Amino acid sequence: MLYIPPGFSHGFLSIEDGTVVNYHVNQVYNPNGELCVNAFSKSLSIDWQISQQQAILSEKDSKAKNFEEISWNQFWSQSV
Repeated sequence: MLYIPPGFSHGFLSIEDGTVVNYHVNQVYNPNGELCVNAFSKSLSIDWQISQQQAILSEKDSKAKNFEEISWNQFWSQSV
């Protein structure tokens, strides 16, 4: 179990088949308040121990922008 404070980005790598991840949230889902970051962005310097081509990503995550390409000002103005 992990606690992710509201507003913090998060990601995970499952190393076991059949892993189930459940989320407990503190608000109703708001798509305008969501931002998807490419977990393989070079500027994040995360060693996932697998390549992006090996990763099984959701459709949403596979379309995520690299960290350095995100317009943070635009996101914050939309999410309020």
